[in-house]
Amino acid sequence: MRLVIIFLAALTLSVSSCSKDNNSQELSQETMVRINLSGVSNATENNNTIGAKSSIKSGSASSAKTTIIPFDDEHSIVATVKSSQGSAQSTMTKATIGTTKAAATPDVKQLTPGTQYTVAVYTTGGVYVAHKSFTYTVGQKPELPLAAGNYIFVVVASGSNTLPEINFNQTLSAINWTVANASMDVMYFNSPMEVKANQTNTLNVVLQHKFSEVEVTVDTKAVGTATVANGTVSVNYSNANFTLANGTVNYTGATSAPAAITFPTTTGTLIASATTLLLTKGDAGTISIPVTINGTTKPVPYNLTLAEGVRYEITLLLQRKGLSIGGGVFSPGDLVYDRSTGEYGFAPSNGTLGDYFYGNYVQPKKINVGNTNPNSADNGASGDPCDLVYPLHEWRLPTEAEANALINSVTPGNNGGNWTNPWQNNTYVERFNGAATDLGQFIGTQSYPGANRENYLFIGFGGYYVNTDDISGTKGSQGRYLIKTPTGYTSLQVGGGQGTYGYIQITPLETNAAVQIRCVKAKP
Repeated sequence: MRLVIIFLAALTLSVSSCSKDNNSQELSQETMVRINLSGVSNATENNNTIGAKSSIKSGSASSAKTTIIPFDDEHSIVATVKSSQGSAQSTMTKATIGTTKAAATPDVKQLTPGTQYTVAVYTTGGVYVAHKSFTYTVGQKPELPLAAGNYIFVVVASGSNTLPEINFNQTLSAINWTVANASMDVMYFNSPMEVKANQTNTLNVVLQHKFSEVEVTVDTKAVGTATVANGTVSVNYSNANFTLANGTVNYTGATSAPAAITFPTTTGTLIASATTLLLTKGDAGTISIPVTINGTTKPVPYNLTLAEGVRYEITLLLQRKGLSIGGGVFSPGDLVYDRSTGEYGFAPSNGTLGDYFYGNYVQPKKINVGNTNPNSADNGASGDPCDLVYPLHEWRLPTEAEANALINSVTPGNNGGNWTNPWQNNTYVERFNGAATDLGQFIGTQSYPGANRENYLFIGFGGYYVNTDDISGTKGSQGRYLIKTPTGYTSLQVGGGQGTYGYIQITPLETNAAVQIRCVKAKP
């Protein structure tokens, strides 16, 4: 019996030895380390600057800044950059034991299936212990056998699915490698961890992009179809040298030619680029995108500081500078508010309905949640919501004097003999752009303007709420817009049948009425 036991033990050791990975050091089988790869994030930007007129939005999930770029006499570009909110450190400080709880890191995205990654293990003194490569699949939690003790774990991956050529089998402090021209999307993780015997120890891994990423979207829905050409972004270094021990990147060689920003599709109203990788370390950078709209082509320049490892999502929104009529300059669309980001802006088209606001509250009415009367909990602080459109303080609510000036400019008797029908208002009720769009009133014309519809102030018949969540009785037949008076608020009301001149007038505003807003330029 004793001989049989000895034989079985020897056989077990032999099978265990043969099953080891050929790039792993001979290790004790006392315990296992489970690799829980939660995903990948970007570095967090610190104090990025994009221009003298930029503003920082509060309450956003990521850092967002906006500036205005002139385009031509009729259009400007609202450029918004959102930078990643990832892990602020290139190394993780803790790993858990016996649990699969993921690390609490913002904006963590799933790693692309098929990505190759390598887990390397070193003693706390930097002596090589083992390494093994894996190909990522969703839900994968591979394991490594290790003896109990304290270790440093390093994980390296590449978004190109081809791992860098790294000799892991040496002292950790001696390992460096070089990447040329951002030829691969290097991702990195580093964490110390105590491995305890006779239990499964879980290493929670959130990789971090080491190179900067830039993605550009050109949005011209408010003005029509545009064409873009491939652009450029700089500064971009020619080489990056990595230190495996801490993920530090040293940039070597002169800055290379600007990196290309490529657009898989070049024509449309919402055109997105592919992601561009950059070797940059906090340098002042420049993005240039040639944009063509209505036969006018201009390179759109955009300056920003590009921090290492940060992802930048840049939206270039082309819009009209404003619609001039009645002595004022009205916004190119109704006021809208995004509760998820805390951002104010204008509807993408002159004919798109906006949100509904109570007088003297900066956030719109909430629908079907009992917000039938204004209150600070649902509708925010008191103030002018137009003033909160970025860049700040460029827009405001129309005054009663401005509303009356608008009415007088289209009222019979003020036409100077230039209207087709001098005895009717210089307005026209029609759907903005066909049967699928909203009915409303064009201001400044007595007929449907057709292709020139974006050049006329269009007041939509979005209806209004008064102490109710039901808008069916007014939507499609009339619209009301918020107006500031010296002592409070009133409304501009429009209405009329399709194909008629309609009416436009001042109507008193009930305290529990929620209406739409068309802002005016603070300084025309």
